[in-house]
Amino acid sequence: MKRTILFITSLLLIVGCSKLEVPSLSETDKIFKYNPNQFIDWNKDRDLRDPPLVLFNNGYKMIKLEKNPEIKDQDGYVQRPESYTVVWGWMFDIQNTSSTRMSVTVTYNLLDKDGFEITNDIKSIFLEFGERDIIRSTSIFDYTDLDRVYSSNFELKYDPY
Repeated sequence: MKRTILFITSLLLIVGCSKLEVPSLSETDKIFKYNPNQFIDWNKDRDLRDPPLVLFNNGYKMIKLEKNPEIKDQDGYVQRPESYTVVWGWMFDIQNTSSTRMSVTVTYNLLDKDGFEITNDIKSIFLEFGERDIIRSTSIFDYTDLDRVYSSNFELKYDPY
């Protein structure tokens, strides 16, 4: 009788602990963080009177967590423990104000409070002259880095096409 009670108690403790260890995203993580103060400094590299692109808005948010299963080798030894990945998304609202079609590539970075890059994602599109579009993309990073995310920045490359 004692063994049965101990087994049930142990099982409840194990199940209870595993539920406490499951991570989650906070409501703050899920809110879209706009960066209205970021702008493109056209005169940094070129002396342009009429910039070929106009940035209207950009930002990011955390979308969901995905569970990565434990991986074992053929002998049953754990090669990678169970872990979690954060799926995050970003957007970049931009318009081509030049008179030619443009190839636009955005590298979007998530940074920690000291400006170190945590992760990045890259996406390219073509914009016809006068066209405005929102570039959207999703990517992943390890859950253990979620608390480090503090801000974002971007690198923009463009070429006439």
